[in-house]
Amino acid sequence: INVTGDSGINFAIDSTTEDLADVTTLDASGIVTGTVTDTGLTYKSSYETAGSATTVKGTDGVDIVWTGISDDTVTLGTGADTFQYRGGADTVTGGAGVTTFDIDHGGTLAKHLTITDAKSSDKLDFVGAAQGAIADVASVGAAVTLSSGTTETLANYLDAAAGGDGGTNSVVTHFQYSGDTYVFVDKSAEVTYQDGTDSFVKLSGLVTIKGSAIANEILTIA
Repeated sequence: INVTGDSGINFAIDSTTEDLADVTTLDASGIVTGTVTDTGLTYKSSYETAGSATTVKGTDGVDIVWTGISDDTVTLGTGADTFQYRGGADTVTGGAGVTTFDIDHGGTLAKHLTITDAKSSDKLDFVGAAQGAIADVASVGAAVTLSSGTTETLANYLDAAAGGDGGTNSVVTHFQYSGDTYVFVDKSAEVTYQDGTDSFVKLSGLVTIKGSAIANEILTIA
């Protein structure tokens, strides 16, 4: 589906109900609303075929994009956009505007959410992916590090991040590995990473999470 024009478009039955399934490409970058506060693309799809791929491009307005468990590549625009993660190996570029990433699925080691351009004021909404309740934090602490002598691998960093007890109420930590940043949600009482239970989001590049705030289970990047 390719869309052009100068006003927003809604591919959803209403504000909550998904309308489309099995769409592999939706390009709405040809829509130019003229201002970042105008309604852009609303796209709520339930592509529930694991391993399939969806590519979505948003507008210069305010976009709302939901995708299913397909492996999605989403490029949003300059508005205050929202992307809802629902599983799969998704790669999302939020664009110049403040983006809310609504994380409603924990993901796995093999298939998780990667945000290519996370920046100050972007929001990670963990309400739908937390165990119990995430405590409010006025200023997130320092990144998790490895004990002296521990080999730097992603598996070891994930284990270190899971060292708390998130079995009743999830605990949010963060670390940097191999030039990228990871925000981790501990959702088990185990002291090692539990694939499929614990959650993490990969942020491309070195993003400063220390000093960020968590309120109502939403982390706002400092």
